[in-house]
Amino acid sequence: MDDKKRKEAAASLLKDMEAIAARMRELIVAMPPHDLLGYIYAQHMMKSIADQSATQEQHEAAGPDDLINENQFLLEYVHAVLASDAAPADVTFDEAKCVELFELGRKLREQAMFFAMVSSADTKDGVFGPDTADIEFRAKSTWVMLRGNRYQVLEGEFYSYVLAPHNDVLKEVYGVGAADIAEGFQAMADATRSGHANAMMEMMTQFEAAQAFATAQNKPLDDVMEAWVAANAEQSKAAGRAMDDMFRGGIANVSRHTKLPPTLLELVSGSRQSSASCASASVRVPLSTTYSSSGGAAARSMISSSSAGRGELMQTHRAPFLTESPAIDCKTAARCHGGAAGSQK
Repeated sequence: MDDKKRKEAAASLLKDMEAIAARMRELIVAMPPHDLLGYIYAQHMMKSIADQSATQEQHEAAGPDDLINENQFLLEYVHAVLASDAAPADVTFDEAKCVELFELGRKLREQAMFFAMVSSADTKDGVFGPDTADIEFRAKSTWVMLRGNRYQVLEGEFYSYVLAPHNDVLKEVYGVGAADIAEGFQAMADATRSGHANAMMEMMTQFEAAQAFATAQNKPLDDVMEAWVAANAEQSKAAGRAMDDMFRGGIANVSRHTKLPPTLLELVSGSRQSSASCASASVRVPLSTTYSSSGGAAARSMISSSSAGRGELMQTHRAPFLTESPAIDCKTAARCHGGAAGSQK
């Protein structure tokens, strides 16, 4: 392919990608976030259940499966829309639109890889000399394949280190220190990594307790469920929370899965709701954002060293579930900027 045709192909791919992304945004913003997230994660759970009962021949006939990567790629786009678009007054869940959204996500991911190849091929000059084309392709393709595949296991260690110089300021402004905040971000990562498994174990525990209750009453389970719920209010609530974690994105409810104060959670997650309604709502962070860069947290507050050698607390990765995140408040930024002067030489 000559250079002219290659550029035309790249331009055509880019135009198609923009059209697909615009349609994805239109679909995402028109649906209730919790239901949409629940649907996306339910596809993975149903596939896992189906795989357990499938035979070796059925696995081979089905061919390779890339559902996890497709889900994670789609979740990042869901997050991007929820983080930047205001919530419409009227939203309706539509399974047909969810199916379309999955197809568009697959197509966009595929075309992004094609674009990485076409736009990088035959690059003959650049800062890396003859290797520029190869390095450019690797950078672009890695950006595509990295969507949703970043590691979150070291969140606590990362945050405890970078926030330590600002411990006193954080305690003054938010009532919690660097260690507590680091623990909270680690809890967010843990909820995403093991939240579904924990929820399933909780459901099994409560189901077994209800069965034991029915056996003691010598009645069928259906006949005693109301009585069991009335006699075991806390266990019933635990089962409800487990259901929420499994099917409605509850593992992203950082208000429940962490001990971080509401003032800090509102800062790092934001809300698409109005300020008044947000005050009483649980803060939820998109599931996809737990895979953000440098270990990936729901929202990334980091220390950035200035040329003067001082540090300021900065939000470098916006991750709201229900609105675009606000910038860090001026009071905190000013205090962190000045307070770190003596600790970062």
